[in-house]
Amino acid sequence: MTGARRLHTRRALGALAAVGAAAGALIVPGGAAASAGAGVGTSSASRFEVVGELPAAGEAAADGAAAIVVRLSERLGTLPTPPRVTPPVPGRWFVLRNELIFRPRGAFLPGTRVTVQVPAGAAGPRDRAGRRLRRRFEWSYSVGEGTLLGAEQMLSTLGYLPARFHPDGPSPPGRFGRERQAFLPLRGRWALDWPLPQPLRAQWAPGRPGPVATGALMAFQSVEGLPMTGALDPQTWAALLRAVASPGTRGNPDGYTYALVEKSSPETMTVWHDGRVLLETPVNTGIPAAPTADGTFPVYERLATQVMRGVAPDGVPYADPVAWVAYFNGGDAVHYIARASYGWPQSLGCVELPWAAAEKVWPYLTYGTLVTVAG
Repeated sequence: MTGARRLHTRRALGALAAVGAAAGALIVPGGAAASAGAGVGTSSASRFEVVGELPAAGEAAADGAAAIVVRLSERLGTLPTPPRVTPPVPGRWFVLRNELIFRPRGAFLPGTRVTVQVPAGAAGPRDRAGRRLRRRFEWSYSVGEGTLLGAEQMLSTLGYLPARFHPDGPSPPGRFGRERQAFLPLRGRWALDWPLPQPLRAQWAPGRPGPVATGALMAFQSVEGLPMTGALDPQTWAALLRAVASPGTRGNPDGYTYALVEKSSPETMTVWHDGRVLLETPVNTGIPAAPTADGTFPVYERLATQVMRGVAPDGVPYADPVAWVAYFNGGDAVHYIARASYGWPQSLGCVELPWAAAEKVWPYLTYGTLVTVAG
């Protein structure tokens, strides 16, 4: 939309009274009682017709909690039947000079296709001269993906993040209140669940895309049986809103795990689970010709056993039996492999553990668990 249209819509909405709860209800200020100076002037056109709409027809990423505006060529006189919005959400229609404005109390789900129909004839709006719309006006648009911050607030209540969100006031009531939170995150504060290791703490910033958010989404998607995209697609939003409606029964069953691999001498891995150290063990990372990349990555594949096959940097093929495998970055995985010793670079990029340590930690390296490699 243009800056002028956004400005006008903000001014119009600012003149509205508080919105009631009934879906489809209508408030029509009569005649001169309509708010002066808040809308655009009437036109001199001889026909009474729709001249604009918000969100715009065909928009692909509209705000699901934003107002719907129908702009007409003349100031309205009467409105026997409000426009129809599909799918329905609770809210009210207002008339403000030559605009019809729907102010939702809830929100459309991310990814929803919304259709608005303005009736014509006897059921439709009339201007002050009594003229009616000749033809029904209809348009559609699509709702965007919602905000990452709103999703993180919900994920935190379910235990998928290392921090909890505490809203300043009561959480929005009911289904539509939660849907609105997807687009209009609540105000409040974040509190860490436990003293986070510095590499994890440095990457945690509410509302900022990164491995912490991606891992949390992947963990949630795995638990809910969804494709592990790590993205806020419509399926994930729908499942998240269902889960947050009953957090006591739909929370994270695996708890929060974090693994830190340090390529110092000796090389080690420390694993935390729900704030306590679960394991500290010597490990092997990649040799100089095939180093283990630094960074933080979510676990995306888990296998109890596997034969890893490939070609070593010296051109020799290999087929190594391994166990307790958790892939986190391309072909790099945390796993057991038989070695004479551990604590120095020996692998082709993987993080190699002794049997007992790998067996102990594998149940905790669930999908979405973050593995940081540093050094």
